Amino acid sequence: MVKGQIQLSGYAEYRKRFIYMSALDCYQLVTLYADWLKERVKLKTIGDVCVLTTPFIDRHNDYLQIYVKATPSGMLLTDDGYTIRFKGITKSPFREVAFDSVPEKDIAIVLEDDLKVLKWVRPPLNQMPIFYKGGNYNPDFIVETGDKKYIVEVKAREEIDDPKTAVKEKAKSAIKWCEIATEVEKSKPWEYKLIPDDTIRTTSDFAFIASQAVVLSRDQTCWG
Repeated sequence: MVKGQIQLSGYAEYRKRFIYMSALDCYQLVTLYADWLKERVKLKTIGDVCVLTTPFIDRHNDYLQIYVKATPSGMLLTDDGYTIRFKGITKSPFREVAFDSVPEKDIAIVLEDDLKVLKWVRPPLNQMPIFYKGGNYNPDFIVETGDKKYIVEVKAREEIDDPKTAVKEKAKSAIKWCEIATEVEKSKPWEYKLIPDDTIRTTSDFAFIASQAVVLSRDQTCWG
């Protein structure tokens, strides 16, 4: 037996003592972990895709998601979209872009197809000068149309009101940044759009998707 020590909190028989790990202990630990994970994974559907939201957080402080879709050859899974790539881009300086989720990829398709969208970009990590109390905010998209510029954030609806996420703190900082950028540039106004992922369809145009954005009041974004 390989000896190691672990304290299993949350279960009375393990709370106040250390144990040596046996094969049976390892099996029980895996079972406890699987039960814990099943209780915390949230499920929903977007079109023909099943979305599994896990309790784990990525580098953006967002919950990791797994997307599952039935295909003729079996079930297709993507690991929170980190393997999803979109090629053939013409309106962004990057001709191939990776996305964190299927809805983000879908909105990129909309941006490419919409004639009223002039340019868009998925900002590289830590390149936007927007800061909130948790660090540097990296929005999903910057979009330019004929009359406005937008910072666009795509979020699962359940994350928007979840106090464990930093969604509203990021929104507060982005809204303030847009106000300052509008004043400094004195050309096209900037707007921040927080878009629930279940409102995105590739058959829609950007104006319609933007109209589905969550309206955040000063209280909701912690404004004084």
